[in-house]
Amino acid sequence: MNHEKRKELFGVLSSLGLAGDEERRELISQFTDGRTNSVKDLSDYDADELIAKLESPEYQSADKMRKKIISMAYDMGWGNSFSFSGKVETLRRVNEWCEFYGRYNKPLNDHTPLELPHLVTQFGEMHKKHMDSI
Repeated sequence: MNHEKRKELFGVLSSLGLAGDEERRELISQFTDGRTNSVKDLSDYDADELIAKLESPEYQSADKMRKKIISMAYDMGWGNSFSFSGKVETLRRVNEWCEFYGRYNKPLNDHTPLELPHLVTQFGEMHKKHMDSI
């Protein structure tokens, strides 16, 4: 991939809060069906497709719903957003909850845009009960 395309991709990733190495690698791995997890291994075509996906209204909406769930997790004290290890802990706990209690029994990022509204509602109900109890 050329330098300009790489710069554009990193700009889009950064605007979505996906500039962290772990988030970026996970996203690229999911996008390429496990073929690679590195930006440097993407072709210009792959990069164009990924940018289009990330800028689509459907992805933007799904990303907001995922962030809402993570925000509720922070409210409940499931890690913190101030350190990398705190973010990792939060996501680990959210994924455990989604896999065990969630309607679809899979990690947060594996939910489709059609499944996420149900998950947000379910997580929100649990969040409300937790916040009411303190």
